[in-house]
Amino acid sequence: MRITLPCFRASTLSVLSLVLVAVSLPACGSPAPGPSSSGGEIAFASNRDGNDEIYVTSLDGSSVTRLTNNTADDRSPSWSPDGKKIAFRTYRDGNWEIYTMNADGSGQTRLTNNTAEDRSAVWSPDGKRIIFSSDRDGNWEIYTMNGDGSAQTDLTNDSKSDDSPTRSPDGSRIAFETNRDGNDQIYAMNADGSGQTRLTNNSFHDRSPAWSPDGKQIAFRSDRDGNWEIYVMPAPGPQAQVQADGSAQTRLTKNSSDDRTPAWSPDGKQIVFRSKRVGNWEIYLMGADGSGEKDISNNPADDSFPDWQP
Repeated sequence: MRITLPCFRASTLSVLSLVLVAVSLPACGSPAPGPSSSGGEIAFASNRDGNDEIYVTSLDGSSVTRLTNNTADDRSPSWSPDGKKIAFRTYRDGNWEIYTMNADGSGQTRLTNNTAEDRSAVWSPDGKRIIFSSDRDGNWEIYTMNGDGSAQTDLTNDSKSDDSPTRSPDGSRIAFETNRDGNDQIYAMNADGSGQTRLTNNSFHDRSPAWSPDGKQIAFRSDRDGNWEIYVMPAPGPQAQVQADGSAQTRLTKNSSDDRTPAWSPDGKQIVFRSKRVGNWEIYLMGADGSGEKDISNNPADDSFPDWQP
């Protein structure tokens, strides 16, 4: 059993000498260590074996396991909320289709089946539905379907390009990127497609939104500083009807190369993303405030589309 006591002055320590073997006392004025970041693995795509395949890596990059193995490209892995399945897109059928598989790579199952392109799959918080984008109607739209691929429904129904959906933790809202205003901006809408509201508004491009686990922030990428960098902004409030926010947009990465596709750690304390700052795409981790950037893939091939296991 661990016993937690308040810190004591040096004059008091002699009184407690009999219990020091069982109790660790923090020094006065020194905070106890905070909780560590979430564990789990990071799924990503890599062409290190000749074409894009899905891999998983430990957080320090010391253990890497290949999950898919075929001659076509597999990309954009997305963990299910229970961490037991991965949705991904694959070109093995001659066009991009959405598949799922178990966390160990077994049970690869096709969910979409049409001549159009389907991509950007993400799970609903209860794991029962998958949101994705498709150009089956002549332009990219946001769709939803059941976890077995049934009941595929167009949510955005717009004449422009809508892509890269992300679901709020409570499942009530979806953020996505769209060019309906002339350049790519971040929008949000209710889970049924209603209440579509613009969150970012500038003359550059904002893409790849990622909702934080506590529902309070959205990470995204923007080229407003001359190249793609990772930003965060407050998410819309908890109202059933989406309300625009988009205020206090904060830049996290600052370098001359491209940083893309942010995804949050389950505890919201870190962000994983891909960057081309060393000449090829690598997987990086950083604190949610942009601190402590670290390359964890460290491979001469291109490593992209990271997603953190819940």
